[in-house]
Amino acid sequence: MTTYQVFRRGFNLANNPSRGARPEDCTRQVATVEAADEHEAVRLAQQDHGVTVYNGQCIWATSEEECLAEKVKLAEAHKGQVLVKYWRGTTPLEDWCSSAEEIDDCLDMHSNAYGPTFEDAEGTALDYEEACNVVRSVTAKPDARGAGR
Repeated sequence: MTTYQVFRRGFNLANNPSRGARPEDCTRQVATVEAADEHEAVRLAQQDHGVTVYNGQCIWATSEEECLAEKVKLAEAHKGQVLVKYWRGTTPLEDWCSSAEEIDDCLDMHSNAYGPTFEDAEGTALDYEEACNVVRSVTAKPDARGAGR
């Protein structure tokens, strides 16, 4: 048996209303199950955990091992960067920033009632100051190529 994470994408008033939701709220992990394969994982999520799927929604399962590998790959690719999620009017945007100036550029573009959010490469939520500290800590380290000159 393999552990699977079951995800659902899509808004529906019955199980994932869109009112007040951000775009990232469209996809949610809805269950974790032990199953022989992905199809059984989806079936068990619906049967044993009451996961529902309506028109305009889809559901799928991914092994926990694959989810972890993807998370590690993403963290390595964006080490020392911050993901800024913000809005330009009604358009949701996100950018990986590697300096405080880049973060501020995203915030200058932001124009929506929903506040911007910040995450590090591991997906940990940050506030503005913490986000700036993450990118500053990377840029403050001495360049190894220039050491000893």
